[in-house]
Amino acid sequence: MGSCKKEAGDVTVSGLDTVLYTTFTTDVNTLISDSGITKYKLQAKYWYTYDKPEKKWVFPAGLHLEQFDLSFNVQASVDADTAYYYQDKRLWELKNNVKVMNHSGQHFFAETLYWDEANEEVYSHDPVRIERGLGEYLYAEYGFKSNQTMTRYELYSSSGHMDVKDEEGASPMVPPTGAGSVVPAPTPAPPMPDPRPRHPAPAGTSLPVDTLSRTLPAPSTPAEKKTNTER
Repeated sequence: MGSCKKEAGDVTVSGLDTVLYTTFTTDVNTLISDSGITKYKLQAKYWYTYDKPEKKWVFPAGLHLEQFDLSFNVQASVDADTAYYYQDKRLWELKNNVKVMNHSGQHFFAETLYWDEANEEVYSHDPVRIERGLGEYLYAEYGFKSNQTMTRYELYSSSGHMDVKDEEGASPMVPPTGAGSVVPAPTPAPPMPDPRPRHPAPAGTSLPVDTLSRTLPAPSTPAEKKTNTER
């Protein structure tokens, strides 16, 4: 941790109004524990905290966050040029050059990203690019929504490229539902065609063919004429 000031300051960083801050920390490099287990490392140049008009943290000069497993191996990471954390809402707002690596090693790139801890979801309304591996990427023009670990997500107006081998055992173009799978936004089904046969309009009629196909009965084979041989 760097220096921490409890009184209000008069410093301005990148146009940020810092007059009303509660605390100010510089050169942040700290470990964060959860239930007595060290799980995160947070690094930032500046860290402001505010109590008014709402409780929040502000990282105006960038944020780097890493998540560890029990062996201190990095499982996931987050980088952003600017970050806000709204304490009462338990909501992270990441802005400008946002980069996220999830537990599967996939990389997400966006200009804005929201992490809603209360509802355990991550989402963005801006274009998002996802690099899933060598030669595979996805692009969501209108953003996406995912679970908190970013291993299952929905893309809005998506496109992309995947390398698929044309041989037995190759990965399918659309991955199965599960960890790391993509669930596209639903699209309306096309209308079903009318299965009834259509018949030409008889001579002298002014009804359209479509109307006749709904009003005329289907043609039937004339019954065979029976001859009475009894006397």
